[in-house]
Amino acid sequence: MAEMKFTKDTTECRIVNDFLMILQKYYLPEKDDSYWESLSSDLNGYFKKYDGNKLARRLANFTINYLEEKYKEGLKNG
Repeated sequence: MAEMKFTKDTTECRIVNDFLMILQKYYLPEKDDSYWESLSSDLNGYFKKYDGNKLARRLANFTINYLEEKYKEGLKNG
């Protein structure tokens, strides 16, 4: 199995660290439009920061999909 060690100076490490910061910041979805606008803005900035990197794009897509699902589940469960 091929393995790669991500050190602090690798793009992948920065991508994952920034992803985790965004996920932590928005982890509890809110009904308020400003929450979703801010999330969208931060994800667009994240994507642009990494100039369309495929890993960054997939993590950004995952984040919005995950938080939307989490929000909808919260609505169902009261």
